[in-house]
Formats: sequence, structure tokens, C-alpha cells
Amino acid sequence: MVADSDVQVWLDMLERVRPGMVVPYVQSEQNQALRYRVRVVQEGHDGKVVIGQSGAVSVLANTPTALSRFSVTRKPDAQCEIEIILTDKQMRQTRYRFECPS
Repeated sequence: MVADSDVQVWLDMLERVRPGMVVPYVQSEQNQALRYRVRVVQEGHDGKVVIGQSGAVSVLANTPTALSRFSVTRKPDAQCEIEIILTDKQMRQTRYRFECPS
């Protein structure tokens, strides 16, 4: 169940490659199939940029699973947020929000 605290979501940074890559991970205490949507929203003086990815993933119990990989170049003085939405097979959604790396 996504709404339970057994689901953890975090971002990993691969800084040894340029530009740096962001890899969102999910881990659960139980096996489950999830749909995911990743959105990056950056808003600044130049306007607003929105990118997104979505898909499905099978999560094995207690095993970190990467959802996707993407690069974010944060502009100076811009607001930037990464939102991850997980949906379980009962169509329950949970949202996670992170500030973009600088």
C-alpha cells in the first residue's frame, strides 16, 4: 500500500558525470507493482519549464529500485522542484516533493 509508511522515496545524485544525473529511488517492505510519474518544474525570470516521465515498476521487498534517470541544470535564482507521484494497484496516490539539486 503506497499510503503506508513502508514506502520510501529518495533522490540519488550521480555527480561524476556531467551534467549531473538525478536518479529517484523507491523501496518498500513488500513486493508491489507501482505506477510512477516524475515531474520537474523550474520557474524563473526566463519563464517556466516542466519536464516529466512516467511508467510502471515492480518493486521487490527491501530492494531499492530506480524509477528513471534525468539531468537537471538549475538556473540561478530559479525555483525548482521534483515531484514524484506513486500509484498502487488500488489507484491510491502518494506525492513526494524534493528541491532540485544546485
